[in-house]
Amino acid sequence: METIAALYPDTTTTEALGVDALLLVRPYQVLAHTNKSHTRRVTVHGRDLAAKIVDFHGTPKHTSWSARELYDLEWNEVRAYHALKALQGRVVPEFLYHGSDLNFLWATAVTTYEGVSLRHLVDDKGKLPAGAKAKAIGALRALHAAGVLHGDAELRNAVWRERDGAVLWMNLEMAMLRDEVNEFAAKAEREVADVASLLEDVAEEAPPPRRSRCAFTRLPLCCA
Repeated sequence: METIAALYPDTTTTEALGVDALLLVRPYQVLAHTNKSHTRRVTVHGRDLAAKIVDFHGTPKHTSWSARELYDLEWNEVRAYHALKALQGRVVPEFLYHGSDLNFLWATAVTTYEGVSLRHLVDDKGKLPAGAKAKAIGALRALHAAGVLHGDAELRNAVWRERDGAVLWMNLEMAMLRDEVNEFAAKAEREVADVASLLEDVAEEAPPPRRSRCAFTRLPLCCA
């Protein structure tokens, strides 16, 4: 079986990642906390990052996942980012590095931080920015065109990037590649339909008014 190191041989050492140091970065914001991992928003060398941190020995304490299963999920997410290299920064966040501490107690996969989730926007404001629904569907179709099923296409896993109004999909630990999936096209369409159903009753903000173009009257030229 492929390993994470085989996919990203230049970025899987403790020296490259400094996961022990990453755990000590302050301040940080907890973006998500599940029974498999927790994700922190941190700033390192001036870059806004999202670090998904996995404890292979049972943190959080209520997890039912084994260390082997957690490793496989971590590996699968890194592999999906590798398959989507051409779409990083546009459809999915930019993958920066993966690594573990020397004792292999902790591991983390680090990407750029791109914004808040669509789920958060709906819960907080009751609606999405103008055009967000179509962009979410378009980005999901771009994943499929690249040969990747997201596998967990929920609103919590799509983020709105405010600076340019893009929607990006993240949290790819359940992703599946085309050559591993029977009837890939049908399952891709089902994934799109499921997301469209989630978005169906969600309101969107009105689009900003279009700037009107000034009309100029062409005057005849007069000859002296």
